[in-house]
Amino acid sequence: EHLFDFVMMHGNALGPRIFGKHKSIRRLLKSQKLNSRRLLYVGDEHRDIESAHKAGVDACAVTWGMHPVHVLKAEKPRYVVDRPSELV
Repeated sequence: EHLFDFVMMHGNALGPRIFGKHKSIRRLLKSQKLNSRRLLYVGDEHRDIESAHKAGVDACAVTWGMHPVHVLKAEKPRYVVDRPSELV
């Protein structure tokens, strides 16, 4: 917990569940006055990576979720991790 300023889970009252994630990311950047280079969007599906790119932030694909690694890599995330400990 001490390694991150905050963690926000998507799909709750803060934003849409599947589509429009890039808009939620942009709203977060603006409302929190964040530098897009300091935000890392972590996701387990290709839409997560695509949304991060649309919002202008780095993406990290996690391989233990919804989509297989080859689908995630096709979206060209900055990072691909196989275990939660690798997020550090």
